[in-house]
Amino acid sequence: MPISDLKASLELLAQDVILSLDVSMAAFSLPAETTRFMSKAELTKAIRVPANCATCLATRDARAVLALEDMDQNPKYVDNPFVANEPHIRAYLGAPVFGRKNEVLGTVCAYDSRRKKFSSEDQKRIEEFAVRASAVIELINLSEGIKNVADYKSLLGAIDGFALLGYEEIANYLVTAIYQQSPRESFRNVI
Repeated sequence: MPISDLKASLELLAQDVILSLDVSMAAFSLPAETTRFMSKAELTKAIRVPANCATCLATRDARAVLALEDMDQNPKYVDNPFVANEPHIRAYLGAPVFGRKNEVLGTVCAYDSRRKKFSSEDQKRIEEFAVRASAVIELINLSEGIKNVADYKSLLGAIDGFALLGYEEIANYLVTAIYQQSPRESFRNVI
C-alpha cells in the first residue's frame, strides 16, 4: 500500500475529526509507522509520536471506544510526556479501526489540551471516523491488489511469449523460480 496515499487520506480525515469534535489534535495510529498529530491551530504542523502510545494501545486492547478526561490527574497517564509536557493533553477520545476480518488495524484518536467531557454523540462520531479510516485502508489495499494482478498477468504473458518463441527452458526456469514448483503445478494453481 502506498504510504503516501494512506497518509494523505488519513490526514484529511484527521482534519475532519478536529473540526467535527472541536478538539485540539487528531491522529490515526497504525502499528507499522508513527502517528501524526494534526493541530487545530495549524493543520499543516505535525508532532511525531510513537504508534505505541499508551492511549492508542489501551484503545486497541479494549477493542472499543475509550474516553478519558482529566488525564493529568489519572495515575496511569500523569507521567505521559504528552500529558506532562507540550501539548499538555487533558482529554482523549479514541476508537479502534477494524479490518475486514475484524482485526484491529490501528486507532483513530482525538486529543484536547482543554478539559473536556466527550458526549455519547462524540463517541458515535469517533466510531464513524474509524469506519471511514477502515474503508480508506481497505480501498488502498484493494487498488494495490488490482495492480499486482495486472503485473502478474503481464508476467504470465511474458512467460507464455518465451514459450511460444521456442524458449521453453527459460519459461520453465522463470515459473520454477517464481513458484518454487514445477511449471505444470504452477499453471494448475493459476487456473
